[in-house]
Amino acid sequence: MATINDPSPTLLTHEGHAKLKAELDDLINNARPQIAQQLLEARAAGDIRENAPYDAAKQQQALVEARIRELQRVLANAEIISDAHTGTKVTLGTTVVLHDVDHDEEIRYQIVNTSEANPRLGKISSASPVGRAILDRGEGDVVEVTAPAGTLRYRIERIERG
Repeated sequence: MATINDPSPTLLTHEGHAKLKAELDDLINNARPQIAQQLLEARAAGDIRENAPYDAAKQQQALVEARIRELQRVLANAEIISDAHTGTKVTLGTTVVLHDVDHDEEIRYQIVNTSEANPRLGKISSASPVGRAILDRGEGDVVEVTAPAGTLRYRIERIERG
């Protein structure tokens, strides 16, 4: 992820970029005005020094504004990964079919940026233990991943693009 000292782009899939943009739009167009209304109502209720609804709205406002800034930064530095990416190595945006060598099971993951990761949906971060182990590897490679439950071994069965 890009920082002030590291201007490198944040690599995102088309889908991930669209979701982050939709979240930003929702925060700006819905959450921000709702919180502003809550603040107005809480102020109208009296002394803001001891006003729990006002304090809660201010805390929510701070969280929403921080998330807006984060999304704006990510999107401003975003580089969308081409669906037509070619190659034989696991990269950001590829979908990988892994064979769990020890449990004889197949697992399918899409490798995404940290901001897009959702393991329940089969999207893992390139910075996750499995993501780091398979990044830049090819079909047929066997990788080992150290996990709390022990060492896991996966063979890369297929690499799919877009």
